[in-house]
Amino acid sequence: MSPFDPNADFYSGSRPPAAPEPFRPPFGSPGVPAAPVAHAVPPAVPPAPRVPTWGKVLIGLGIGFAALTVLGIVAAVAIPVFLSQHAKAADSVVKQDLRAVAQAEENVWMATGSYTGDPAALDVAEPASQVAILAADPQGYCLAGRDAQGHGRVWYYSSAAGLSRTACA
Repeated sequence: MSPFDPNADFYSGSRPPAAPEPFRPPFGSPGVPAAPVAHAVPPAVPPAPRVPTWGKVLIGLGIGFAALTVLGIVAAVAIPVFLSQHAKAADSVVKQDLRAVAQAEENVWMATGSYTGDPAALDVAEPASQVAILAADPQGYCLAGRDAQGHGRVWYYSSAAGLSRTACA
């Protein structure tokens, strides 16, 4: 044998004896518990039937379509309500602007004895809506207005009739 042989056994002699197994008394001996017994006890609740994967997909799609249907119904009700509220708000702005211009016309009449057809002569802030002086003379005036985008209803304000939806006479 060479001085270093990687295949050599490290023990030149016999191997040391293995440790003896500890003593275990057999099951059922005095002081030793009995071996566990596997009981065939049925489960308390039977397992739920398994739903195939395609069934789960169909259930998910059904719930999704139901949710979309409910959202569609809510949108069908809510959008017209929102649009009508928007139109009411635009009408309110037009009415307020017509009243402001009418008050300015009355102020001019008090100062000069005649109404004016010149918007620059009126001491009023720039209206948020479109307001036009249709007629102005010493006996009266007629104003027309609608929202700033030019949509919606046209409102009229005359010195004789006040605010109305019918054109001035």
